[in-house]
Amino acid sequence: NSASGTLYTDDGYTYGYTKNDYLYIQFKFKDNTLTSSIIDKDAHYTTREWLERVVIINPPKNIKHAEIKSKGLGKLHLQTSYTGEERSLVIRKPSVSMQEEFIITLV
Repeated sequence: NSASGTLYTDDGYTYGYTKNDYLYIQFKFKDNTLTSSIIDKDAHYTTREWLERVVIINPPKNIKHAEIKSKGLGKLHLQTSYTGEERSLVIRKPSVSMQEEFIITLV
């Protein structure tokens, strides 16, 4: 299974985006790995937003945990749990800043 998407965020009320004051992020999930990468490297929005959870629909079976790697966090072990008949897998509180690129691997 694979998936991809993007996230755009800014302050929501000024025209700061005209001065590259925003974040534009791409997410990709493939081969049990979720990666985030900053699309516009010239953007420089400072935010307190962080990743609260990841939900994977139709997840692979027998996942025991996840690992996150980022510049700010280093490498951390994350708890995972399957929901209702293993139709989704929840990774709670990766707690990584949306400002930084990260990799989450299912183990």
